[in-house]
Amino acid sequence: MKRNHNLIITSAETVCSGLVMLFNQEVIRDDPHNPLIHSTHAFGQIPWVIALLLIGIFGLLVAVSGIHKWKLEFIATVVLGGLWASYSAVFFIQDEYFRPNISVSTVLSSYVFIRILVDAFFNYSGGDHK
Repeated sequence: MKRNHNLIITSAETVCSGLVMLFNQEVIRDDPHNPLIHSTHAFGQIPWVIALLLIGIFGLLVAVSGIHKWKLEFIATVVLGGLWASYSAVFFIQDEYFRPNISVSTVLSSYVFIRILVDAFFNYSGGDHK
């Protein structure tokens, strides 16, 4: 049975990131006087953390099950790509506002997003997936 190992790794990273943010609510900081920073702070709150966990678990289930109906692997890849693009942008905005340098979280989340793009390009280009 063929499994999508990239999807397994990305989904596991998503679940781990959700768990870190669940137990450490200070990952994404807030400044209520700046509307942009205040809006990005929502990505560290419980509803978004639960979304991270659920999307990661969904991706793991799709990748491990090997079900190829309804293009579930493609859907999971697109959703994970959008999620990691959002978190890369949030971490970058936070870095620009609170830090003089780019943080490790920005670099790693950008790496995950780029890896998802490369995986999508090589596995799903042309629309003919399995």
